Amino acid sequence: MESAIFCLSSANGPQQVEHESAIIDAAAASVRCIVKISTIGAEIGSPVPGCDWHACIEEHLRKSGVPAIILRSNFFMTNLLMAAGQIRSQGRVFAPADEGRIAMIDPPDVGRVAAGVLIGEEHDGRIYVLSGPEALTYAQVAAALSTATNRAVEFVNVPEAAARQGLVQAGMPAWLVEQVVRVFELIRQGALAETTGMVRALTGRNPLRFAEWAREHAASF
Repeated sequence: MESAIFCLSSANGPQQVEHESAIIDAAAASVRCIVKISTIGAEIGSPVPGCDWHACIEEHLRKSGVPAIILRSNFFMTNLLMAAGQIRSQGRVFAPADEGRIAMIDPPDVGRVAAGVLIGEEHDGRIYVLSGPEALTYAQVAAALSTATNRAVEFVNVPEAAARQGLVQAGMPAWLVEQVVRVFELIRQGALAETTGMVRALTGRNPLRFAEWAREHAASF
C-alpha cells in the first residue's frame, strides 16, 4: 500500500510556508495522498498571518498534483492553556473577545479525523471544516472553568488597543501580536461561530464539549 503523509507544521511563524512546502515537495513523487492541517478562514492575503500562510501552503499543495485532504480546524481549546497562569493567580481571563462566539475544538478530535481520512481514498480532494459541538462566548468559557475548578473565574473584556499594547509589552514578535489581535477581531465578527458537525460525520463520535475539556484540564487552571 502506498504511504500517506500527515502534514502538521511544527509551529506557526514566518517560515511555516517554506517548511511545509518543502515537506510537500519531498513527498510528492512517493505518496498516495497528503492530509494537511489548516485553519478556518484560510485565504491568501488574509490580514491574519496564519490564515494567509495556511492558504499559501494549500495552494502549493494543489499545484503539486498530489491528492490531498485539507482539514481546516477552528480555534483549539488548548489555546486557553496560554492563559492558565493568569487564571490561577488572578481568577480572570482577559481577551478582546466581547460577546463573540467560538466553536472551539479539542485537538485530539482533529487527530481522530486525520487518522480516519488518511486510510481512505474517498476523501481525496476534499476540504473539511472542523469545529467543536457548540459556539461559546468567553464569558461562558470562564463560567465552565469556574465550575471545573470550583473557584470563581471571571472574563474581562479588553479593548483591542489595550490588548495589542499588552502583547507588545510582553515581548511578543510583531507577527504574533498581529495574529492574536486579528483572530480576536474575527471572533468578535462571528467568523468562528459556525458548528459544522464534521467530526461526528467523519469519526462517528461527538466532539468533546468545552465543559468536559475544562474538567480534564482543571489542574492547569
